[in-house]
Amino acid sequence: MELSESRKSDNFGKSSKFPGIPTRNFNEIDSREFLVARNAATLDVKKAFDSVNHFKMFSTLLDAGIPLPVVDVMCNWYSKLFVAVCWNSCLSLPFLVSSGVRQGSSLSPALFNLYINIIIVSLKSCDCGCYMRDRFFGCFMYADNIIILVPSLSGLQSMLDTCTTVGKEIRMEFNNSKCYCIVFGK
Repeated sequence: MELSESRKSDNFGKSSKFPGIPTRNFNEIDSREFLVARNAATLDVKKAFDSVNHFKMFSTLLDAGIPLPVVDVMCNWYSKLFVAVCWNSCLSLPFLVSSGVRQGSSLSPALFNLYINIIIVSLKSCDCGCYMRDRFFGCFMYADNIIILVPSLSGLQSMLDTCTTVGKEIRMEFNNSKCYCIVFGK
C-alpha cells in the first residue's frame, strides 16, 4: 500500500480504502481528547528549598492528612534548628532558622513537593491548561522548575497570574531571569 492511497477519500469523513471506518476532521475533535499546546512557559522558583515557610509547611501537612502526632514531631524538630555564621575566624551567636527545608535530608524533597503542590492544584482549577482525555497536562514540575502548557494566550496569562498569586500566598518568588514564554506556530 502506498502512502498516497491511504490518504485518498471520496468525501470527508469516509475513507475509500477502509469504507466501514469513519474518519474525523481534526477541527471536529474535542480539544480535551488530544494534547494541543500552542503556548508554554517555564518558571523557576527563586531559592525554592530555602524559602519554604515552616508554619505554612506544617499547615499544608495537616491539610494533606498527615497525622497530628507526626506534624508535632516535625514542628519540634524544625523549632530546634539554629545556625551560626563563621566569618574571618569569628563565630556569630546562633539564630533560629524560620524557613527552608533541611538540606541533605531524605524527607526534604517530599516535604517540598507537598508544600508546592498547591500551585499545581490551583493551575488545574483554572481549567485553561492542556488536557488529554480529561487528564490535566497543563503543568509539569521537577524540583523548583515549572512548565506550563496552554492552548491560548489568554489561558497562559491566567495561569501565570495564578502562579504569581499562589506564590505570594506561600511566600515563593519566581526568578524572572530564568522564566521564559514560547508560542508554537503562528
